[in-house]
This record gives sequence, structure tokens and C-alpha cells, in this order.
Amino acid sequence: MEVGYKKCTKCLICLAETEFAIRPKYPNKRQSWCKKCTAIGAKRTPEQERERYKQRVASGEILNKGIKMYPQRALLAQAKGRAKKCGIPFDLELSDIVIPDRCPVIGIELKRNPNGAGPIPSSPSLDRIVPSFGYTKGNVRVVSHRANTLKSDATLLELTQILADAYKLAAI
Repeated sequence: MEVGYKKCTKCLICLAETEFAIRPKYPNKRQSWCKKCTAIGAKRTPEQERERYKQRVASGEILNKGIKMYPQRALLAQAKGRAKKCGIPFDLELSDIVIPDRCPVIGIELKRNPNGAGPIPSSPSLDRIVPSFGYTKGNVRVVSHRANTLKSDATLLELTQILADAYKLAAI
């Protein structure tokens, strides 16, 4: 019988597949953590797990949790995914994303979709000032979803507002 190898997603060590518990419903029939890491994780109390989770969320390690309470995390996670998919630079951190009360381009109040089913025109959206620079520090700002999609269906008034904003940025 041939022994396969697999990397533990917890300790990142490559081990023989026999070092991973069997899970018939998993795609490769093995657990993602090795038996040693699983045993260590099982020794934590629920209180310790909650505290560890809070620390991971606070550090930004867990990005896709708490999106309803922290829209900055959603913007960061989405930008990171787009950057990876498109092969563009990404070096943002949670602290780099500051959501203003109003859209700096067209002046509407920024607010998220109350039922959370996709963006609405006033939803916060990350704008790359120079698209080829990617999602990098100093090259992004938060604007409304509407401002970010105006290129495809803008009115004359909205284009005038974008032009005024572009003149402000050029003067910087």
C-alpha cells in the first residue's frame, strides 16, 4: 500500500496521511489537522476558545467573520480576494480602511444594505485611485458603490461631481 503525504493546516508540517484522522465525508477522506494538533485543540476549554477567537478577530486574522458589525473587514476580505484572483498588488491592513460618513465623490451618506443581500448605491466600496497600483496603502479610499460604478451609467451631474473630485486629487 502506497503512503500519501499531506500538510497539516494548523502546524504546517507535511506528514504521512496516516497521521490524520479519517473523515469519510471530506474530499480527501482525511481531517485537515494532524492528530497531534487535533488533540491540542481538544484540550482547550470553551472559554479559552472564545478568548482565542476574540484575539484572532481583533488582530484581523479572521476577516470574514463579524462582517455585519465590521464592514471594514468585508471590504478588506473582498479586496484581498479580487487582488489574488486578478494578480494585482495587495498590502492593506484593517486600519487602512476608514469608512467616512459621506461619499467623498458624490456626497451621499454611506450606509450598508439593511438586509445584507449585496450592495446598494450608498454601500461603502473600495476605490483604487490608480487601478494598476492595486490595493496598496495610499492608493485606496472608501467611496459609495454608486461612485465606483458611475463609469458605466453616469448622469451629467454625477460626472461633474466626479470631475470636481478629480481636480481636488490632482491638486494634492
